[in-house]
Amino acid sequence: MMDFKPLWKILIDKEMDKKDLVKEAGLTSATLTRMKQKKNVSVGTLLKISKVVGYNMEDLFIYDNDGTEE
Repeated sequence: MMDFKPLWKILIDKEMDKKDLVKEAGLTSATLTRMKQKKNVSVGTLLKISKVVGYNMEDLFIYDNDGTEE
């Protein structure tokens, strides 16, 4: 499970909303929904987001391996 709470805090600090992130990173609404639901997303998606916000991709989420596959 990927918890994107750190990313949501970064967006607040940068005065960006999720719509801005979707547009600037070229994400789909389905990807944003997966992130809100704490589901896994691809490394490519994380790289796009990290370029937009200016953080390393490992700073964007907390990974919790609770034994389930997403």
